[in-house]
Amino acid sequence: MLVIRTLLSHFQEKYLNSLTIFLIFLKPTQKIQIKLIANQVYYINQNDKILSTDNNWDEFAKENYSETYGDSVMGESIWQYISNKKVQKLYRSIFQSVRNSGEKIILDFRCDSEKVIRHMQLSIEKVTLSILKIQTSLIRAVPRKRVLSSPILYIGVQHATPMCSSCNKVFISSLNKWIEIDEALTVGKIPDPLSVRFDLCDKCAEYMQRKIAEVEGQ
Repeated sequence: MLVIRTLLSHFQEKYLNSLTIFLIFLKPTQKIQIKLIANQVYYINQNDKILSTDNNWDEFAKENYSETYGDSVMGESIWQYISNKKVQKLYRSIFQSVRNSGEKIILDFRCDSEKVIRHMQLSIEKVTLSILKIQTSLIRAVPRKRVLSSPILYIGVQHATPMCSSCNKVFISSLNKWIEIDEALTVGKIPDPLSVRFDLCDKCAEYMQRKIAEVEGQ
């Protein structure tokens, strides 16, 4: 998602889709095995176009077999890489709130692999009147109780399993709810290997809206 799987998760549809973080921008038709570079930084201008990236951007692209290196995204709008309208609307609101208030917004999110659950943070802060700094950081990593046989694949097609780009839970239509991958594997509700398309669950959408309200209320 919304940028280096920075909006790691969001910008992956990303980015995506979960602004991830952060961001390596993946087009909806791209198929990729996500490998995480824990800490990434990039800057966007008043028009939400990418001004600069750090060295981890190119490392991320190389490890994920992508040709989307930092130089190729300079001057590009992050919004062209976010196809999920709900995610895009929320991040537009977040960016605007940070610019208007001058307050930093920090969002908790997950960026899991087939073996590890990664708890991450995304920070968005204003560094000048118009420029925003976006950074992702790894908080902790926990081994999965149930390990997938191969890396999770993002394929961005409708029939893939919906995964929340923020909490990384998957939506099981037969249960009509979002559950952890470990639980879904235990009850036999998802395939292994797993292919996903990114979305945003209601709980995470509400969490992001609360973060916006907190900043705007200060």
